[in-house]
Amino acid sequence: MAAFLGRLEVKRLQTIMSGTLRRAERIDPEEIELRSDLAKYICICISGYFEQAVKELAIEWCRNQAGPTVVRYATRQLDRLQNVNGERLTKLLASFDSTWPDRLQGLAPEIDALNSIYSNRNQIAHGGNAGITLVRVREYSEQVQRIVDMLIELLDPPPSSSSGQRRAAAGPGLPPT
Repeated sequence: MAAFLGRLEVKRLQTIMSGTLRRAERIDPEEIELRSDLAKYICICISGYFEQAVKELAIEWCRNQAGPTVVRYATRQLDRLQNVNGERLTKLLASFDSTWPDRLQGLAPEIDALNSIYSNRNQIAHGGNAGITLVRVREYSEQVQRIVDMLIELLDPPPSSSSGQRRAAAGPGLPPT
């Protein structure tokens, strides 16, 4: 089986995440403790999905812009990336292009949701009581997905988009025109 890359891998991960959330939401609302436990689990899964999406999209951008040596280096650096909250995402984007963090300006509620996911995840991981619900997790998931969608357009746009066409016209390893 061939490995998916970039936005295709992110779509595969998103499908898994969405399925997990849908299954949890089908549980009887009277099962309060079970739904609460699943909300915590899904909160952790969302943070993992986001980290993997960021890594995969950034690596795919490198694959399309640089040679194998640079891609290998970038992959090793990105493999160390953890806890990608709003601040770390901003720093990562700025490390590629100083104007890219500007893309986050219109996503303040989404960045707040991302930060909440990481805050709750850290509370859960360290034995705290996160008090998160499936309803809230669903809201956060949708908001985090909007950030991922923006990252797809920025780092690995579909070939039919104008930036993808510019990249293809420039050729591999060359900056878009």
